[in-house]
Amino acid sequence: MRIEVDVTDDLVTHHWQRLHAVLDLGTTFGLRTTAAGHTAWLRLETGEPTRP
Repeated sequence: MRIEVDVTDDLVTHHWQRLHAVLDLGTTFGLRTTAAGHTAWLRLETGEPTRP
């Protein structure tokens, strides 16, 4: 499962530790920054891991 959410500049610059703590609950995460703003994403693995 992948979750994406737009985040504000204030959240990224002043509350990064809180945002990071939430994102760190997932399997993988990231933050995409563009001219339009910031998008945080979080991936959660569910069920049995699949083999490639």
